[in-house]
Amino acid sequence: MTAAIRAAFRSRFGVDPRLFSAPGRVNLIGEHTDYNQGFVLPMAIERRTTVAAAVRSDRRIVAFSEALGDEFVIDLDRPGPVRRGVWGDYVEGTARALVARGVPVVGADLLVTSDVPAWAEKQFRIKPGRDQHALWGVSMGGYAALRIAFAKPEVFGRVATHSAMLLLRPPTAEEGARMGQMAAFESVFGSPIDPARWAQNDPLALAEKVDAKAAPELYFDCGSEDRYGLMAGNRQLHERLEARGVRHEFGLSPGNHGYEYVFTVFDRSLGFLTRTWRASAAPSPAPNPASGAAPKNRKD
Repeated sequence: MTAAIRAAFRSRFGVDPRLFSAPGRVNLIGEHTDYNQGFVLPMAIERRTTVAAAVRSDRRIVAFSEALGDEFVIDLDRPGPVRRGVWGDYVEGTARALVARGVPVVGADLLVTSDVPAWAEKQFRIKPGRDQHALWGVSMGGYAALRIAFAKPEVFGRVATHSAMLLLRPPTAEEGARMGQMAAFESVFGSPIDPARWAQNDPLALAEKVDAKAAPELYFDCGSEDRYGLMAGNRQLHERLEARGVRHEFGLSPGNHGYEYVFTVFDRSLGFLTRTWRASAAPSPAPNPASGAAPKNRKD
């Protein structure tokens, strides 16, 4: 794999790189406990992310993601927005944090690659391609799934969520958000929360911009007695998508916020994913010999 990475880097940047690599990680426990000072138990896996790098003569960092086919450019002498809501924020955030600590940072060409997707597709019989990839999430995971769905509709073909953390305005402690919740939000959106940064990543705002024809297949629901009031945000998403003609499935069902509710509706999201996967895998209708053209797909 290292030979292929070096060759890809030389093809793109014209020089030989140095390679830096780190293992992937899974949490046996630790989701939502780390920032609440609870127990965590992460472990490294044998699959890795590798960065090929070479020094530039200027103060620009040019980073290319092989998985996304996307280039991100940073000028260290001309800071851009604090957070742009794209993958390159991780690269820029690291560079600017080092600069702030007095570490001399020079320009560099970077190629970021990982063998995790290819390994997963081989190991678990995962078919490649957008139509074969889906996101499923609950609460903050639902927020993330919808944010990715609207920001990168070309990556995933279908998305299903339960009780997605969709808020009509940024959270505050005064309105009931707990310390651990605010710590999680503030670590991403600043303290106090930056309204502009919030809007850049808010699924409700992104839903207003996504191409109705390019959007993934969507399913989302929420408990009608959700203790965080998330039914309002989920209903708002439904109304915005409906107004723009974005196809989706939405439901409010009896229940509060938590896995007790999710267990009552879990079959619906799995049914949605199964049904839409099967529809995408169905063979296209044969051409009509009389007209010489295939019949148009139905629009239910």
